Amino acid sequence: MNLSNSLRPFLAVSYNFSNTERMSPVKGSNTKDSNLRKTKFTFDEAVDVWLRHWSGQLQHEIAADYRINAGRVSEILTEKDHIGSKQVAASKRSA
Repeated sequence: MNLSNSLRPFLAVSYNFSNTERMSPVKGSNTKDSNLRKTKFTFDEAVDVWLRHWSGQLQHEIAADYRINAGRVSEILTEKDHIGSKQVAASKRSA
């Protein structure tokens, strides 16, 4: 069996990465160009990060929803940023 022949169907596929109009707007963005990534969470978004984390959502999934670097989610969950958001989220969770 020739390996190159077995891979031929996979090699014939072409991808188009230039179609950017399908990109969804950035959650919470107030910029004119909604395709830009966020660089920081607001306090309310940090509360939402805690609620999502406690419901079992993974950090990289939360980051993808907000189109933000996963390190920013980690900063929230390690309480390096938006200190107090965990307590607010806990009160919303129990309400």
